[in-house]
Amino acid sequence: MAREYNPDKFTMIENKIIENAFSRLNLTGRQWRVLWVIIRHTLGYGVFSAMLTYRQISRETAIDVRNTHETVHGLLDMNIIQSARTKLKTRKINFIINMDYNSWKVDFHKSVLQKVIEANLQRLFNELCQS
Repeated sequence: MAREYNPDKFTMIENKIIENAFSRLNLTGRQWRVLWVIIRHTLGYGVFSAMLTYRQISRETAIDVRNTHETVHGLLDMNIIQSARTKLKTRKINFIINMDYNSWKVDFHKSVLQKVIEANLQRLFNELCQS
């Protein structure tokens, strides 16, 4: 039996993040899966940060723990997520989603229109330089 839709259970994400960032991100499948787990545990629960372990992320994504570690560090290097270890002797890491997508270190997909405009501008620039 199919689940009934419940409008009270959803993850709230700003449209500008979806339109300007997520829709143009070129991430691997693993990176998307890990990112969605962190999104669910933060924005999905209406909190700023989430305490997660690599093993927990691994279980929720069905990705091997070693690959989870590598994938998380890839997202950290791109500045899409940020983290801080707690001072307690625990394996939990405090993760947040960096909502300032302009600070992400990624190449966004460009629309066909953007590529055409850039190519034409480059062509015009080259023609002006040769004149």
